[in-house]
Amino acid sequence: HFTHTTPPSLDTGLLKEADKAIDLKNKFLIGSRTCASKSFYQLTTLRIQHVFCPKYGFVNYSDSSATKGKNAKPFSSVPAPPRLPLIGHLHLFRKRGPYSFERLYDAYAELYTKYGPIVRLDLGIKMLLLFRPEDIAMLFADTNELPQRPLFEALRHYRLKRKDLYSCAGLTTENGEEWWRLRQSVQFLMQPTFSKSYFSHQEQIADDFGEFINRKKDQNGIVQNFLQDIYRYTEEAVGLVCFGKRLNLFPLHPGRHGRHPLGDPLVEDFSHPTYKKLARAQDFFQRFAAKCIDEAKSKLSDPKYKDDGKLELIKKLFQDKNLKPNDISLLMTELFSAGIDATGNAIGFTLYNLTKKLDVQEKLFQDIRKHAPNGLTAESITNMKYLKACIQESHRLTPAVGGIARILQRPTVLSGYKVPPKVLCIGLQPIIARQEQYFDDPLDFKPERWLDETQTKFERKSHPYIVTPFSHGLRRCIGQRFAEQEINLCIVKIIQKFRIEYNGPEIGFVMRMSLVPDKPLNLKFIPRK
Repeated sequence: HFTHTTPPSLDTGLLKEADKAIDLKNKFLIGSRTCASKSFYQLTTLRIQHVFCPKYGFVNYSDSSATKGKNAKPFSSVPAPPRLPLIGHLHLFRKRGPYSFERLYDAYAELYTKYGPIVRLDLGIKMLLLFRPEDIAMLFADTNELPQRPLFEALRHYRLKRKDLYSCAGLTTENGEEWWRLRQSVQFLMQPTFSKSYFSHQEQIADDFGEFINRKKDQNGIVQNFLQDIYRYTEEAVGLVCFGKRLNLFPLHPGRHGRHPLGDPLVEDFSHPTYKKLARAQDFFQRFAAKCIDEAKSKLSDPKYKDDGKLELIKKLFQDKNLKPNDISLLMTELFSAGIDATGNAIGFTLYNLTKKLDVQEKLFQDIRKHAPNGLTAESITNMKYLKACIQESHRLTPAVGGIARILQRPTVLSGYKVPPKVLCIGLQPIIARQEQYFDDPLDFKPERWLDETQTKFERKSHPYIVTPFSHGLRRCIGQRFAEQEINLCIVKIIQKFRIEYNGPEIGFVMRMSLVPDKPLNLKFIPRK
């Protein structure tokens, strides 16, 4: 269904104009992988109706809504499990039902096996589960103008209630123009040069983390439940960026800052204890951010202050005249809280996968030695192709993010069915990425499949939308550059310093705020000579 050449229907004159504006080093990309101009973005995605991917060229949809709408089947005929009056499919996820929300992806895999590549669910809202990458590509194309996601209702309720603290609900809990206003103000985070300006600071944090591991491992070299320590690392690394200072989370018995169990974001009973915990956590974040803002203002106004680059984010936000005073603390807390768990889980899964293939781990060690013989730089990490392959393969096999969710804004045809607006569509790449039709030996951790010299038709070139750990389009993860830098630094520093082993039961994943390991990550660290 896909061609990877310039489509004949594309206006070549318009393409030449687009070429003038597109900087393939991430300033502009058609399909808005990163987009600094909303008007250009709308022109290239809404009128052209093709998505551009730097690795695959223009992707032309042969089963688009325009060409297939006349023959499409009604939405009511989409395959679905038996439903009950009033409660729809909620009975499937009750205590005595066959599925649980914690093991949501086991449920999705079984529904895929039973009903095929598109499944309709009614869980209080109309939902579609999508198991074809072509449908996910269509979803990105048809929701490209201010994409709408399902909102974290409990968090939204709290922030809109506290107008004394918040000017709006925030990036994670807004859609539409208000979301776009905030997003534009932090779009500079997608520039590679900005994350690199923090490289040396975050490298020091990664070095400190290696020393922390060395101190904490027991006499057998094992660190129990290592994922919690990884969260300390990601919290320290993203905290430096957001608040402009070290949080000092690496002592053996640290006093933790802000580690509150936020609970289930879908809770709508606002007297529920979980909601009260969330409110307390938000209060803490807001107070802490306000304190850091005051400290930053004092430093920047002090003529004796020596700029060490740690306050670059705060300075950028101060300079933005479109931001309201409460917007700055809100953005700082959102970037901070969103940058801990998912990044930490990605690191944990990658380390676990490396313990399953010691030959892969050794090959990675040699690749690191080759490209960083005299110390690490941002450029040397860029040249570590095998490191990137290991991380990408871990994203494929054990993702930390459970796919993408978009609310349709216009009628769309998916897998031959007419889908009305307002339907929540969930693209399930974690299921797709384990299918043999897209990857050879899909359950095997094989980083080589992402290297150009070992490419096969079933591995890397099969479809550009199967592995998208940071999503795609206007709602692409705003912290992607920093998350990648933190993952790279942590993996490199650990592999430089230790061989790692794991001797416990096989680890899968369960659903929390993101996908997390379902068993303790008890890793053994063997110092390298």
